[in-house]
Amino acid sequence: MKSGFTLLEVLTVVIIIGILSALGYSSMFDLIQTNKAKDTARAMTSFTERVLAEAKMKKKPVTITLNGQEIIAQIEGETPMTYSLSNGFSKSTESCADCQAWTDAADKSGSGLTAVVRMGVSGVDEPSYMTACAGVYCGSTLKSKDQNKFQAWIKRRNGNWEAL
Repeated sequence: MKSGFTLLEVLTVVIIIGILSALGYSSMFDLIQTNKAKDTARAMTSFTERVLAEAKMKKKPVTITLNGQEIIAQIEGETPMTYSLSNGFSKSTESCADCQAWTDAADKSGSGLTAVVRMGVSGVDEPSYMTACAGVYCGSTLKSKDQNKFQAWIKRRNGNWEAL
């Protein structure tokens, strides 16, 4: 009596493994891209708040812009500070209909803000936001009129924005 597997049995197992791998890859890719969007949104929010704090400490106005893959912060009379976005994210004019008070900021270009010297981030008079996207995944930082802080937001493949 011979022992072993027939060619049909081996092919069936290989096909099943291939199907399961394809399903797993799709879910894993979505998870990885979502995490990259979260990292980008949090990094933009953190950099913006850090620069605003430094400008407040120096008692000078600051302008922060998103240009391609680089956030450029210019404190009056100082050397510009830059932060490079990673993971293939770059400036986008994507707007967020679901974000709180986003409609108040809709007239902005989505590329930055200007702050005057005041306590906290209250020096940012107008609603402001920056959005960076890589494909259908986006990360954003938003300062609305009614909040004295920046909020990180992401957009996933399904097109819905959510606060972090």
